[in-house]
Amino acid sequence: MRNNEMSQVKISHFQLASALAVSVMFSLTCALPNIGLYSMGRYLTIPIAVAAVLALYTPLMMSASKGESSGFTAIDNSFMKWTFGSLILIRLLFAGYLTLVQLAYRITRTAMPYISPFYFAIIIFLVAGYGMLKGLQSSARVAPIALVLYVLLIITVSFSMWYKFDFTRIHSPLLSSGVVGNTFSEVIRNDEIFMFAVLCGFVRGKQEQSQDTAHKKGLAQKSVLLYLPLVLVAGMWLNTLFHGVLGRFVNSVECQMYTISSFSKFNIVERMDGIFVTIIIICGILKMVLSFVCIRAVLSHLLCKSDKSNVPDKSDKPDKSERTGKIVASVLLAGISVLSFFTRGNIEWFEGLILDIVLAVLLVSIALVMPITDLIVKNKSRRQTA
Repeated sequence: MRNNEMSQVKISHFQLASALAVSVMFSLTCALPNIGLYSMGRYLTIPIAVAAVLALYTPLMMSASKGESSGFTAIDNSFMKWTFGSLILIRLLFAGYLTLVQLAYRITRTAMPYISPFYFAIIIFLVAGYGMLKGLQSSARVAPIALVLYVLLIITVSFSMWYKFDFTRIHSPLLSSGVVGNTFSEVIRNDEIFMFAVLCGFVRGKQEQSQDTAHKKGLAQKSVLLYLPLVLVAGMWLNTLFHGVLGRFVNSVECQMYTISSFSKFNIVERMDGIFVTIIIICGILKMVLSFVCIRAVLSHLLCKSDKSNVPDKSDKPDKSERTGKIVASVLLAGISVLSFFTRGNIEWFEGLILDIVLAVLLVSIALVMPITDLIVKNKSRRQTA
């Protein structure tokens, strides 16, 4: 049976979709120099990558539509919990670390070169730590607002730079030798599948029959079907915008979106780059918070007893596993901040065959092996008790 905490945590499929979309949009416009290079081949890379990611989501979406509980927090088998939970923790720790490195790298090399990396890491840690402790519902409420801000920024910058847009600058070949490799890299670096695997069990409908059957079938999978089309459109348009404005110099610029924003002018705003930096910081922190909310949920589920289910939010009487999850997640977040400070300039290791293989194994394990294995185990248990 679910404990009372489960009924207190409720997010909508739109909030989850917004959170996943913000996570991807941050990666699209704040990638490191050796990750996510722009080329004409991205017109093939992005649709293929989105289709591949949708296919990887399918087992998790099918699990989410089956009943009242789904995803990692629905796993009761102790061996499976610790095996898949450890893999999720590794991947989400990397996601939180990479997000902070991306944020620090872009901010300190563009708008704020004067800021101390030490103080920047401290500030981000404090804000992200506070958001993580506030829980899932608070982060979920912020996600739609952050997404709207991001979309409005892209639309505004696009309109303001239209007079400099020239289709003749889009001249590189569509088919290039890097399409397959770039598509593979786009797919395996998807952080959102791991977030969905943890958070899909907390999606609820407005009409709840009871505390124990609060989950409405099919809502969690709507999150994926909402955010992936937005990612497809945004990725294709940003590729067009960057090429149409920057031309062959698109990959010679440190941060394409920041550069274009600095050229944008309105009567009420002289330059848009300050607004871009503000939104980047908001969305980067939100992605970090989501990663560590998921880590907190995983830790709580690993430490809870078999007849309980812990959730990443506050309750009147949190049990020991929930408190331990908060403490350990906070320590891990502090460790990520310290690590990012000492490795902020060494970004070369984020690209390499060994890292790609590790990311691919983690992705397949959580997206395919975990839901399929859980389904087989539960069906076997059901037949034995019948």
